[in-house]
Amino acid sequence: MYNAVSKLAVNAVLLKLGLNGSQLPVYYVGKAMLPANQNYTMLENMSLALQMASKKLHPYFQAYQVNVLTNVPLRAILPRLELSRRLIKWVVELSEFGL
Repeated sequence: MYNAVSKLAVNAVLLKLGLNGSQLPVYYVGKAMLPANQNYTMLENMSLALQMASKKLHPYFQAYQVNVLTNVPLRAILPRLELSRRLIKWVVELSEFGL
């Protein structure tokens, strides 16, 4: 899965690896950011994209191993305890999938 975030939108594309190593798109989800959400940090935007994708693509996340490709070091940041409330909520929701 590839995630793309900006101040105006968050997007996620779920890909399947083909036999020859090619990447085939399976599903795309995107969300335009409301004015209140446009002040989110990059980490919050990335977490929102993951949380949104996990809700929409729940069967895929349960049935298959999903690797998230991003330039944000989520593995190092998400386990920290000093996160905002909304980030803690999203981390708890995402912990079900072992991303």
